Amino acid sequence: MHLAYSGKTMFRTSICHVILAVIAQVTITGAQTQLTPLVLQKCIEECEKQGFCCGNRLNGEAPYTAAERLSCANGCEIAYYSTKVSECKDYCEEGNQEGCTYKHPLIATEFSKCKSCQEGCNGSPSLEACNIGCEEASKHNVYNRSETS
Repeated sequence: MHLAYSGKTMFRTSICHVILAVIAQVTITGAQTQLTPLVLQKCIEECEKQGFCCGNRLNGEAPYTAAERLSCANGCEIAYYSTKVSECKDYCEEGNQEGCTYKHPLIATEFSKCKSCQEGCNGSPSLEACNIGCEEASKHNVYNRSETS
């Protein structure tokens, strides 16, 4: 009887360790930047200051881009799902391939790249626009995904 009780105690102790590990992970994850409209908007505003105005999916004014290219704002969004700037830029390169849509492996909604930019936005995104969004994101702590996610 005493051995069975010890086994239950060891089992409970193991469960407690697992729960504490999960709580620790949640705490660490909670400390990371959450993709909120405010966090993403800061990055997008930096894009706009540099003359990039196309493809802001955040506020719905332009949920698409033109010329089969991802925008600076798209780069800000992609950065959240990347571990570092170079990975974000790799996704931009992949997304800037020919075709009217790009499906990022971690983002539910496809990027639409064959429409017109919103009214008042002159021209289409350059090939570098998305990469610039990746760089701007690093200034605003948008990168959230860890190497093990």
